[in-house]
Amino acid sequence: MTTLLQLDDIRATAQRIQPYINRTPLYHWQDTWVDEHVSDGELHLKLEFLQRTGSFKARGAVNNILTRDDAERGKGVTAVSAGNHAIAVAYAAKTLGVSAKVVMHRGANAARIAKCRAFGAEIILVDDMAQAFPTMEEIAATEDRSIIHPFEGQAAAV
Repeated sequence: MTTLLQLDDIRATAQRIQPYINRTPLYHWQDTWVDEHVSDGELHLKLEFLQRTGSFKARGAVNNILTRDDAERGKGVTAVSAGNHAIAVAYAAKTLGVSAKVVMHRGANAARIAKCRAFGAEIILVDDMAQAFPTMEEIAATEDRSIIHPFEGQAAAV
């Protein structure tokens, strides 16, 4: 069952996460290429590479942890990702004082793995991405950690 967000929900989330994220600029790109290739000649770019983690994913990870009660936070979180989501969960956990265990593919970009570790996450490397989700679920079950799913949002949180 899908729950529709209300404007008040969005405003509350923006206020809740504001101390932990950067307000990234919106750039209005005006150029002959845009005029020729974009139907209405308008192109606005949200410069999310300027976010504290380099992507928009920090917003969701921070909000996911902030909306959990203290008992859940105290147990830690787990996630699976080969990149931006992993970094975002590691950042959010460190920033909010929560333990994070992130499952990543052994072949993931070494800089991304290092960034997760620099944020304090424990990284579990798997040889095959088919192992990643079951490994994350096992960690959640055996360690009673909450899952921060890479694309299903808070609805999939355990």
